[in-house]
Amino acid sequence: MGSRILLAAMLALAGPATARAQCQLCPAGGDSAPAAIGDALFPLRVTVETELDFSRMVIASNASGSATLDPRSGARTVSGGLSALGGIPVRGTVRVTGRPLRRLRVSMPAEVELTAPGGGAARLVDLRTDLPGAPRLGILGTVEFRFGGTLRVPAGEAGDYRGRIPIEVDYE
Repeated sequence: MGSRILLAAMLALAGPATARAQCQLCPAGGDSAPAAIGDALFPLRVTVETELDFSRMVIASNASGSATLDPRSGARTVSGGLSALGGIPVRGTVRVTGRPLRRLRVSMPAEVELTAPGGGAARLVDLRTDLPGAPRLGILGTVEFRFGGTLRVPAGEAGDYRGRIPIEVDYE
């Protein structure tokens, strides 16, 4: 299982929409309705398809170390007191479904504390995705993105680290 990091996705409900569309459900005389009506027909759903997994590493010296998992390439780099022991690192993958072509806002925390069963603690920092600057749901109402970050392990803190990464997704 290695240094697997368990994930949980949290869904933030859409706030008030400002876009307006031709109203097919309005009483006579009404010419538009908030886009939130359409959004109610296509609620956002966030599914973690693949958990973030840095794979197997070892503390090779008496120094702190870090491992970075790139969300675009999936490549893992290690530095400091950590050395890779093989295994295949896996970047996280999230699938979002909702109203086709809607713009999204995706946010992740700046830092997450991870813990090991034996009491050790590490930090996951610099979480990022491979999404473009202004992500949108596709024509079929889906988008999939990958994410990664940097695992920072203090000197002497070996363990099978786990934690939850809150991922918020909202319509813009």
